[in-house]
Amino acid sequence: MLTNPSRFARGQRACALVVALLGIPGAATAQLCDWGGAPTLPVPEVEVLASQSNALRAPARVAVDSEGRVWVTDPTAGAVALRNLSGGVIDVRSGLGIPVAMAVDAFDGIYLSDQSTGRVDVYDAGWNHAGSLGTGAGEFASVTDIAVDPDLGTALVFVADSGADLVKVYGPDHQLVRSFGGSGTGPGEFDFPSAVWVSLDGEVFVGDQNNDRVQVFDRDGTFLRCFGAQGGGDRNFGRIQGLAGDTLGRVYVADAFQGHVKVFDPFGAELVVIGGLGDLPGEFRTPFGLVIDEGNRLLVTSVNSGRLEVFGLDDFEVIPPADLLFGDGFESGDVHAWSDATP
Repeated sequence: MLTNPSRFARGQRACALVVALLGIPGAATAQLCDWGGAPTLPVPEVEVLASQSNALRAPARVAVDSEGRVWVTDPTAGAVALRNLSGGVIDVRSGLGIPVAMAVDAFDGIYLSDQSTGRVDVYDAGWNHAGSLGTGAGEFASVTDIAVDPDLGTALVFVADSGADLVKVYGPDHQLVRSFGGSGTGPGEFDFPSAVWVSLDGEVFVGDQNNDRVQVFDRDGTFLRCFGAQGGGDRNFGRIQGLAGDTLGRVYVADAFQGHVKVFDPFGAELVVIGGLGDLPGEFRTPFGLVIDEGNRLLVTSVNSGRLEVFGLDDFEVIPPADLLFGDGFESGDVHAWSDATP
């Protein structure tokens, strides 16, 4: 007997959205890429710090601002939550359509996609609307990830438009500067680009999901190298969904299908696997978005378990005491509070 129809319906919507964001599996016929040979960087030491589930329904992307606060998109709730690192909910912005991809720049400017309108809106640090990328509604077919160039001199914003098989690049005036990619299996081509991250060295890493590889470009979109694609054994990717990197240049790849995060050096040498499929702290059910904050803590959203998993890397900073700040309706962590949340 179905005892909670509303919860069942929410679960169906969440599953449908996840399927859409993960894309349709392709026949991986892309070229075999290098895996980097011997590692050029040390293996990170990893410690499970927290497994947070309060007021999360199906968290997708995660970003961190200059104050160390955590932003989490929740597409099925049509909301974005601002949280402290201890897991307390500081604020919720609701009524946002289907917010999926999100990035925060060095000045706390916010870039937020809306799957229902094909746009990326821009907000300042006070959540005042500051425009949209490109032409606004209809600019994108399906945005899955956004990355901000760490070089303040360029102020470029990279958008993975998986529906168009392109990475689109926007300048500080929010206008299109260039795009690169296109549908295909050759070097520099994509089949559902699902993730994007820009390193401190200005290299642009793109998760080319259905081609089963990570491709690397310079800021101008020139192809440099790739790793993955029919590599054999346990080195195959399942569904690449998130990319992030640390200050040493190590690359963290969330595999939504295999339920773990793999860590590589910049040339594709595998260093370690973090987590795995399951429900224990530090485990995932559909890991999706990830970010590394200034305290050297890795934050990973787990869509189908409704959690944010937090890990310490190497000499990480300890999570501050739980000065939890809850808004009305969030004390219990009940997901029903989403429907009552107001900005």
